[in-house]
Amino acid sequence: MKRNKTKNHYVYQSIVVYLIVACLAVFYYSTMHSPTYLGIGVIQHDNSWEITKIQKDGAAERTGLLIEDKILSVDGTAPGENQGIRKWLLVEQAKQITVERDGKSFSYTFKKNKVNIYRFYEFLVLVVILLLFLAWYSQRQIISKRSTYFYYFLVSIIFTLLSIVPSSIGNTVGRSILIIMISLLPLLISVFSYKTYLLKEQAKHNRTALFCFVVFICNTLLLLANLMTDMPMHVINYLDKGIFYSLFLSIFVIGIGHIFNHHHNKSDANLVLLSLLSILPFFFCYFLQLGWSTPFSIVIPFLGLPLIALFHRLTLSKSFLFRYRIHQQVLYLAITVIVTIVMILLIALSHYVPFPLLCTYAFLLYYALLMIIGEMVSVIRKDRDESDNLTSFFVAEEEREKISLHIHDTIIQDIVFFTRKLKEKDNVPDIPEAVDMLEETIYLLRELCADVYPLMIQELGLKNALDNMVNQLQKKYPVLITIKIEVAMLQLSEKMSNFVLRSIKELIHNSIFHGEAKTIIVSITENDGYYLFEIKDDGKFVTKENSATDANHFGLDIIKEKLKLLNGELHIHTEKGTCIKFKIPVMKEMTT
Repeated sequence: MKRNKTKNHYVYQSIVVYLIVACLAVFYYSTMHSPTYLGIGVIQHDNSWEITKIQKDGAAERTGLLIEDKILSVDGTAPGENQGIRKWLLVEQAKQITVERDGKSFSYTFKKNKVNIYRFYEFLVLVVILLLFLAWYSQRQIISKRSTYFYYFLVSIIFTLLSIVPSSIGNTVGRSILIIMISLLPLLISVFSYKTYLLKEQAKHNRTALFCFVVFICNTLLLLANLMTDMPMHVINYLDKGIFYSLFLSIFVIGIGHIFNHHHNKSDANLVLLSLLSILPFFFCYFLQLGWSTPFSIVIPFLGLPLIALFHRLTLSKSFLFRYRIHQQVLYLAITVIVTIVMILLIALSHYVPFPLLCTYAFLLYYALLMIIGEMVSVIRKDRDESDNLTSFFVAEEEREKISLHIHDTIIQDIVFFTRKLKEKDNVPDIPEAVDMLEETIYLLRELCADVYPLMIQELGLKNALDNMVNQLQKKYPVLITIKIEVAMLQLSEKMSNFVLRSIKELIHNSIFHGEAKTIIVSITENDGYYLFEIKDDGKFVTKENSATDANHFGLDIIKEKLKLLNGELHIHTEKGTCIKFKIPVMKEMTT
């Protein structure tokens, strides 16, 4: 019931996200009344506004405007009265600009282009794809804090992609969302690169997360101040350009902290390194344009690589129900597509970046990607082996179920029928003795069925079945059995629950018959993705050398073999009594 409520909660949240995205998309489209992209960046010097940047793919590049030209007017008004210039240091959505150069004034009229509209459509397609993914994810994959954080991370990515193009033309809403999301990105990367997602642990050990949080708060406060009043030029310049330096510096700090932090995630896939490398083309080839000006459409796809790495990391940590349990050929096909796309982007980038620099960048990028690819291949092979083991386990359990049902539905029912017939014949001698023998046989056969495959799991569930078993054993033997279950909900399939019940019963029998225990404590806990079952008694553990029979060790050997199939373990401690522990992984996707 609680799981369904949580699921519905995120479904409703997703509907709200869809509505906000739809409203924003309509708003952004309506504000781009002039489809012309100019690509002019400015700065204020001595009460005059100078052009500092002319983007290669903008309309201004083909007009004759030059860097360091002083702007006299934009569409007939003073530059200081233009909000895009005053707040964001951009000249956009203008039809004509007048500048001063070498004491002379020049007026330029811009030819229309549709760069903005085409870019907006491209990002809108990406947003729609992510919204579809969000719909699937919100209904099927949110099972932990990690998956909850990833949900909100996806939402932030959606709003960022939707706001990129409006932000580039000085739209206040789009620019505000972009600044907030750029400031938030390092904090999310720092949190996701850490082993634990508990906020207390993050605050205590993850200093880089605290640093990124401070940067996020500072950037947000500066943004709010800039929206409410006219800020000094160095603040506006920081929000225009410095925010990207802040992003680069923050991720670099995270990388340094990641090296010295012993609490990072065990995965070899370096999310921080890949994030840093993915930002480099945008930072140096589009934003700074250090002689290597590159089209927007080439540098932006690199920013999607950290999302793939993050999804992989969270899959390994079992934060989702999703697993790499797919056919190897399908995985190889997906990897080939990703590698091919990256190769195409690198080839396109080679037309703008010096070859030695590109080779160095390609080497580092593929080094980071190969960490992920290697883990993907390793995981799918391991999952295939585990799947084969689980198949063997479930086949054996199905056979046990068939045998148990066969005994119950044929032999026991036949004996019950003959017993009833005997009771009807009063004139036959020795009837009471024969009936007693048959009823004892029925009892023994039912006990055998319960040992082979405890059918009461279907009706009672594992917790109640354990309580029922303990009560029956205490009535039958002079032993005190205490059961402690410290797990809110045991996420085990019916067949695995039956195995657990049989195993605990077998170990309790060993404690009573061979260890001569008088007190037994059964405890069930959950830790680090495993269920831990502990049977502790005050008896003695009989070794094989000192045992008259190997029956007790035969039972332990069977349990060990089954645990191997489940990727579990069994440990025995014989100090101050006997303590036998076994653990099995939590496999929620296998539950029924």
